[in-house]
Amino acid sequence: MKIAATGDIHYDLLDSGEKKKLFSLFLEKLKAEEADALIIAGDVVGLGWKKLNECLDRFRPVAPVRMMVFGNHDYWAADKNTARHLGQMEKIIAGCGFHLLDKEPFQSGRVGVCRQLRLV
Repeated sequence: MKIAATGDIHYDLLDSGEKKKLFSLFLEKLKAEEADALIIAGDVVGLGWKKLNECLDRFRPVAPVRMMVFGNHDYWAADKNTARHLGQMEKIIAGCGFHLLDKEPFQSGRVGVCRQLRLV
């Protein structure tokens, strides 16, 4: 299984035409890898979930299996209600066809992927 991975996208900060063009080029190169799976390792958006759906939709053609974990910026809720914020994000992530590794590991045949846990 070929797995592509990326993270720290901060899609809501792509505020110029040049940044958007570079992101589109990045997606094309990622798609050209013809990966079996994609993992986005957090920080898809910076503050709030309003651009999350738009961003994740752009990754649909990259790989048939798509997974994600939350990054520290994904927890930031504009209204300070983290539980509601994460619930909304989980709905969007699932609706975009991503498997959220924060909720449960992913398994396909003999391949399994889980979120790393750190004990502090």
